[in-house]
Amino acid sequence: MKNRNVLYLLIFLFSVACESAEEDLAEIQLVDDLRIEHLPDSSFFIGVRSVFIDNNKVYLADSEINQVIVLDENGSFVSSVGQLGRGPGDLLGPGQLYIYNDTLFVFNGGKHALDLFINGQFVKTIPFLDLRGRYVGGRFCVDSKNIYISMVDLDGCVAVIPFNNLKGNRSFGQLFPFNTDKQTIVQNHRQIFLHNNTVLSISLTQPRVERYSKEGILLEDFSFENLELLKPRIQEAQAQISKENLTVNLVGDAYLFNDLLYLLLYHSDNDKVYSNKILLIDLSGESMKLKKLLDLGPGWFTTIGVSGENIWAFRSDAHMRYLARFPIKSKEF
Repeated sequence: MKNRNVLYLLIFLFSVACESAEEDLAEIQLVDDLRIEHLPDSSFFIGVRSVFIDNNKVYLADSEINQVIVLDENGSFVSSVGQLGRGPGDLLGPGQLYIYNDTLFVFNGGKHALDLFINGQFVKTIPFLDLRGRYVGGRFCVDSKNIYISMVDLDGCVAVIPFNNLKGNRSFGQLFPFNTDKQTIVQNHRQIFLHNNTVLSISLTQPRVERYSKEGILLEDFSFENLELLKPRIQEAQAQISKENLTVNLVGDAYLFNDLLYLLLYHSDNDKVYSNKILLIDLSGESMKLKKLLDLGPGWFTTIGVSGENIWAFRSDAHMRYLARFPIKSKEF
């Protein structure tokens, strides 16, 4: 493991040295045109952990009310999926969402499983309890054969799980090395996306986005560490790197829409941490490029979803909790 860590560290340092420095990016101030605090029954959104947009519908996983709420793009209530419980179709701490071929995949944190629904009706459960890996979570993706999810162990940070053989999963993805195996696992949580038949792996703790083939071959290792906005936060992370159980995240959430990757950033200013700016990375060329920053305004935002016309973001801080819609159709992205 130590030799492997040294090799990965050398690859990491070499890739950083070869990349050109980035300065300040153009920044666009967004203004919300809709805020939703509660549902038709007057119950409030409490703990929205994931937003997913599909077919002009907005899916929200609320881990406190243990339901997936479905809205239309006007913010009107459409339906809800699941209820509190441990039985078939019940939810217990729902987290990340994904939709593939009309099937809604819900990561059910309390049951440590994926629950599948079609048209709001429960289909089946895919358990993760017997799968190799010491951490499972983050955004995941699905194609016709496999589930691609962050499952961090010492062999990698991306797990590919075949639908027809749940125990036949394989791992890939370079690990950023730390002082102990425990630190290495804790610090390597990822968000996973599929883009043009490749796998994108977004680190939560490092300013890195990696692109892999579906076979696990590293195709591109992109750094945004020289983004001026992030430098204080990166310095804070470096100062805390020796502390065993402390993780300083740089990315709070991520979302992929067409050829643009949206990263909701944690950034620091005068010893205060903020979560209200989104970094856009352009994936349309041969290599990734930083595009611009979006400012959501005051507030602490925890999760985002993107459609062709809007960014949906959940605000959750000491002042208020609500789902906000930010129009972007007229913006030049």
